[in-house]
This record gives sequence, C-alpha cells and structure tokens, in this order.
Amino acid sequence: MEVLPPPTLVGELLDPGELPVAFVYRDRADVFCPTPADSGAVKYQPCGSAEKFARFSIARELADGDGVLLVGRDGHAVRAEDARVVRSVARPDGIDEAAKWIHIELSEQALVAYVGDRPIFATLASSGRKGYETPTGTYKVMRKNGSKLMIGEDDVDGICDVEEVPWALFYHRGYAVHGAYWHDDFGNTKSHGCTNIAPADAHFLFWWSSPSYPRAGTACDFATAERALCSPTASVNDSTLRPTSHASRRRAQRASRRCCWEVPSGPAEPRCARERIP
Repeated sequence: MEVLPPPTLVGELLDPGELPVAFVYRDRADVFCPTPADSGAVKYQPCGSAEKFARFSIARELADGDGVLLVGRDGHAVRAEDARVVRSVARPDGIDEAAKWIHIELSEQALVAYVGDRPIFATLASSGRKGYETPTGTYKVMRKNGSKLMIGEDDVDGICDVEEVPWALFYHRGYAVHGAYWHDDFGNTKSHGCTNIAPADAHFLFWWSSPSYPRAGTACDFATAERALCSPTASVNDSTLRPTSHASRRRAQRASRRCCWEVPSGPAEPRCARERIP
C-alpha cells in the first residue's frame, strides 16, 4: 500500500469578464516582467517563478522570439507552453439560456461550468490518455453517484480496481466527470476515458448541478423526462481536431468496454427530486 498526498488543485469561481484565464500546469513556470529597452520598446525578462496551478486572467497574448507569452492584467507573464488557457465558448445549440451545462475542452485539458452564456467556474482536468481517448460530443448527464467502485482493464497495469471514486456525473455509456484522489497531474491526459478533476472541484459540480441529490451514499438515475427538464449537459470538444471519425468512435467504444466498468450499486436506485433551474 502506498500513501499518496491529496490533490492540491482547487478551481476558480469566475467573476464576469474574467475569462480567458491561464492555469500553470507544470511544476514550475518562469514569470516575466516588462522592462524598458534602449530602443524604447518593452522587453519581458525573467523575474520570478509561479507555482503549479497558479492562475490569472489574460490581458493579451504576445509573440516573442521564444514563443508566446500570456500577459496578465498586472503586466506579468508566463510562457504559453507552461499554462493551459481556459476560454469562453458559445453555448451549444439546444441548451436553454438559463440552463446549467459543463464544457470540457480536451485540447487544453480544461473544464468550465456555465449557467446559460455565463461561465461561473473553471478548473483543469485530465481526460483519456492515448488509447483511451475521451469521445467528443454533447450529452445529457444521466446519473450522479456520490461514490463509485470502478473496475476495468489497463493495457499496461492489467486490471484496475479503484474504490470510492467520488462525485461522479455520468453522461455517456461508462464516461463520467468525477473526482480523482490518486493523482495531482491535472492539465495532462491521464485517465481511461473519463474526465478526472480534483475532488474539491468534483464536489462543487456535484452539488451545483441539477437535479438535487437525495441523500449521501446513494445514486441518482435520472428518468428521461427528468434529464430533459433539469439535468446538465456535458459538451466535450477538442478544438484542434477534425470531427471524430467512425474508426475513432469505434476505438473509444472499445476503450469504454475495456475500462471504467461500473460495479452495480445494489437494488433499485432512488430517483432524484426535480429541481427548478435558477
């Protein structure tokens, strides 16, 4: 048995207009400060370092000789290669202007929770690694589990058996957004297809999302009418890729069967009470 330190990431509650936001996802990132040059131009020189998961609102993106700098509103900057950028996206068709929904951007390993067109929460995520890619698409959340035993196969490690996976929102087959207490590598692909987020962030999404949860230790399985009325939508996108091919979808389906098998929770699971969307 190995004792692991708890994840340190906690996401960001957003103020209006705060996006785009940069999250440092490397263990350490150089910080650059503006310095007047002899020519009268401003150059950015190293002036410190930023810790992992530091974040700031981006005022502008500046190309320099070594790449792109993400410049904050206070004038300090980090290299784009050291950070994930969380941007606002348009509300997908079919989502009501007052509805709650979750956007997962695979290219940046980022997650944003919305109410209508307003982003209210942002954090980093870890989606499926190579061979277990998370499928893109727009899905209704089907079920909520306060905790879940997940068992599956890994091409390297063999059978994986993870107990008490916390705060899971299942949206498609065996795919879910859930807390991951076994790593702190958010911002990088890591999982067997699900979207890992820090437990604190998963806890927030679980209780923020509708419908309400009946009691601790049980599951919420939404009936079709309930899903249509009040369960959130999960929009999974990769802005760097073309639409998913048939072959890619088949590989994702095989990966879903191979891993993230859910162990049944027991007898009939209670339905969630409907909750009006604020």
